[in-house]
Amino acid sequence: MSFFPKRSDKYPKIYGYIDLSSENKNFIKIGYTERTVQERMKEHYPTLTPGKKYKVVLEESAMRSD
Repeated sequence: MSFFPKRSDKYPKIYGYIDLSSENKNFIKIGYTERTVQERMKEHYPTLTPGKKYKVVLEESAMRSD
């Protein structure tokens, strides 16, 4: 019998980004995803435009090492 549940095989991430094209470009927006950050950013910015409209400033694991 195991006291602790099995660790998930997912690798959730916490990320922060700046929207470079808005009046709020001085604010960092924070998010959580169980996919890659790039996949998640494609949902925030679905249309292809010249140059990036955002800058990812933080990308870390949402899981503790223990």
